[in-house]
Order: sequence, then structure tokens, then C-alpha cells
Amino acid sequence: MLSIGGSYSYLTDIENSEKYRNTLSFSLGLQGNFLDGGKVNETMESGKALFKQLEADLSIKIINLKRQIKTLTDSIDRSSKLIELYSFQERASRYEFEKGLKDLELGQITEKELSELQINLENIRLSRQQNIINTNMLYLQLVNLQGVDLLNHPMVRNNR
Repeated sequence: MLSIGGSYSYLTDIENSEKYRNTLSFSLGLQGNFLDGGKVNETMESGKALFKQLEADLSIKIINLKRQIKTLTDSIDRSSKLIELYSFQERASRYEFEKGLKDLELGQITEKELSELQINLENIRLSRQQNIINTNMLYLQLVNLQGVDLLNHPMVRNNR
């Protein structure tokens, strides 16, 4: 470290106000550690080790994030296929229920059997709705992994 300084002073003698004394001084200083006991190398090695640890942590987090994203996208794909399956099942169950209404009028089935057909139709509708909710939750998890603050998101705030 190099430091430069200077000062100037103007003094008046108390007994004789006509006597003046001017003083001008400069200083130049040089400071440095010639022998640091290896502190610089130790600090650099410590920094390098910390950097390598942070790199390893980041790599692990990236691998985990990729794995989570893959799991979520696979789950979303499965849910999409389930939505199609539930739609087919609902149409088939609705057909069976409507057929059951006509069969009841003709006396071919009992009200209990018709109730079972209706319960089956409602269960399929509930399963389909639950799958839609689960799919939406998966999308929210995916958005959350992207770092979006869902509580303060404009679309969420406007719908409260």
C-alpha cells in the first residue's frame, strides 16, 4: 500500500504578533506484507475449495431439478391420457344409464339396478374431475419450479 500525505501550518507567536512561523511538511509511506506466513495462499486455496463445493452443489441441484421436471411432465402426460380414458368411460356409463332408464320403464331392471348404474356414472365423473384437479396441481408444481411466486402473481391476485 502506498500513501502520500502533506500538511501546511501557519503559526503566530503570542508575544510578538509580528513574528510568523510557517511550517510545510510532506510524508510518503509505503506499507506491505513481505512475509504473510502463507495467508494469501491459504485464502486462495480456501476460496477454490469453496468454489468447487458450490459447483458440486449446483450440479446436484440441476440434476434434481431436471429429475423433478421429468417426473412432473411424465405425470402430466399420464393425466392427459387418463382424461381421454375417463371421457370414454363417462360416455359409455351415460349410455348404460340412459339405457337403464328405458329398461326400467319396460320393467327389465329394478330401481336398485338403475341406482347402481347412476352411482357408477357419478363415480366416473368424480374420478375424471379429480384427475383434472391433479393435472392442474402438477402444472402449478411445474410453474413453481420455474420460480414463479404464485401468491403474488397478477392472475392470482386479480381473481381473489
